[in-house]
Amino acid sequence: MKILTSLLILVASTLFSIPAFAATHTYTFNFKYDYEYGDVVSGDYYNNNAELVNTSGIHAKFYTQAGTLVWSGYTSSSGSVQLTLDDTQKYDILLEAKAHLDDNNYIYIKFSYANPLLHSQWVVTDLQPHTYSCTYNFAYNYNSTYKVSNILAGLSFSLNTKPASASSKSFTAYTQSCNDAGISSCYNCNIQALQYKQNERDHKFVIAHELGHHLEDTLSPGDCFTNDCSFNATDEEGAPECQSSGHCWTSKEYASCAANEGLAHFYSLAVWNDETENDCDFPKQNDPIECEIAHTLMEDKCNTCDPPGAYCCAGKGVEGDWAEFWWGMHSDICDTLTVAEVYYIYIDANPAAWGSSQGYSQLKDSATTLNGVPTSVWNDCADLYGIKHPLL
Repeated sequence: MKILTSLLILVASTLFSIPAFAATHTYTFNFKYDYEYGDVVSGDYYNNNAELVNTSGIHAKFYTQAGTLVWSGYTSSSGSVQLTLDDTQKYDILLEAKAHLDDNNYIYIKFSYANPLLHSQWVVTDLQPHTYSCTYNFAYNYNSTYKVSNILAGLSFSLNTKPASASSKSFTAYTQSCNDAGISSCYNCNIQALQYKQNERDHKFVIAHELGHHLEDTLSPGDCFTNDCSFNATDEEGAPECQSSGHCWTSKEYASCAANEGLAHFYSLAVWNDETENDCDFPKQNDPIECEIAHTLMEDKCNTCDPPGAYCCAGKGVEGDWAEFWWGMHSDICDTLTVAEVYYIYIDANPAAWGSSQGYSQLKDSATTLNGVPTSVWNDCADLYGIKHPLL
């Protein structure tokens, strides 16, 4: 009996000395963007508003229900993070509108220049993880007011696929139009930030277009390139060629404006179209433009002058022609320049020193003299797309 009692005491003491089972497990969290683009059918990427796409390095914060910060950091390039969490706790997860992208680039989406707070979204609250589901998927949802997920998705995809050699750079965007009237989106070089008006945050090509302007300035620090888009051409009935802004894809402009806006349009084409395919789409209301075709819009305008002649087009251009020209130089129609090489040509041409009616000759010299494009290739492509309208 004495031996049995001792044995029972030993077993009991051993059991009570075993530490409690630790209720922690490792979980994987995947975060996606929910986008809603009005120009979803154009281009080759992000063509289905029902799909979710990877958040690519978005910043996440995990809090306990009591408000204690458990983890804060950038997710992986695929928008995932693995964390070891206590199963007995409930968690709230906040996604902030900033991301660490490829090539060590960063993006930040804020309310306005006067109110530079980051946008953010609680993607889940009161989550209690369980071992029967070790992987969780959440989305930064589309919001019809600010449409932050659209901007995040568009900028992330653009910079990850076509950085134009930008590396270790920061890009800030405001959900704020460029002026009090709220009529335009832009890259504002005075504050070095993108500004997107409310209804243009629904357009992936606009998001990339304004980023294309930002890259001009980013890749040439200290130069705030501007262009003169004040030509204000009218149609045969005397109405402005562009109803919603001072310039557009088809309008006759000073050469500097046409070249500058054409470059930004080209950047959006390069982002959203696959250059290895034969087609190229650009959204234009209900009549998308097939941008692999040379439309030679400026040539048509030259022929409508009375009398027709080179004088009518000298020092002028159409941004759509320039966009299609650069697409031809990029997509193997004329040459196979990379997006970065196109930007090198543009920056070497020193647009900050151009007059309003300059651009063509400077870009040709930069391409053929500084960047090794054969003169014959440039001339043939310029003729094909109808951009050869230097000052007489």
